[in-house]
Amino acid sequence: MCDRFVTILLRSRYVMTTNSFGKFELPFSRKHSSTLTHYFYTNAANWAHDQGMLVHMKPRVLVVDDDPEFADLIEFNLSRQGCEVLIAYDGMQALQFARTELPDVILLDLMLPDLEGLTVCEILRAQPSTRDIPVFILSALDESWAATRKSRARFARYFRKPVDLKLLGESIFSVREERQAAICLRLAQNPD
Repeated sequence: MCDRFVTILLRSRYVMTTNSFGKFELPFSRKHSSTLTHYFYTNAANWAHDQGMLVHMKPRVLVVDDDPEFADLIEFNLSRQGCEVLIAYDGMQALQFARTELPDVILLDLMLPDLEGLTVCEILRAQPSTRDIPVFILSALDESWAATRKSRARFARYFRKPVDLKLLGESIFSVREERQAAICLRLAQNPD
């Protein structure tokens, strides 16, 4: 149950909580994040669960594709499946959105106008703020093409266009749940 609070902490400058006197906000600073996160994991998550106040947040998905029609199709279908969708039309915009928005999953095309998709993937893996974000490749190219490139890019899944939208949605939700479970496990093992 604690995974919902991590998402709130990462995406907001304030943490909303409630006590017997009503709601109040705590300013959130990244330099105090481990202490605050530990507090929310050990205390607030249990309290909210006991009060029946679990926060259900939509998975955030960053779609990176230079084809506006395909990006809109993905956005429409993922929104219907309960995702919050951001769209970037080139590699530089994708890198900027990934750092500022911290999506749960990135859907990345290999053929982009400014940077190659595998290069974007390598840059994402090299940066501490984005290295743990799962990347799904959506491309018209075969997966063997990506394997033949001497690239250090790592991606979670590979989907060939045309994409099975139901399978894509299921994969997004399963990877998000795996990632949240890993974060909870990491915090449970290392409470500092």
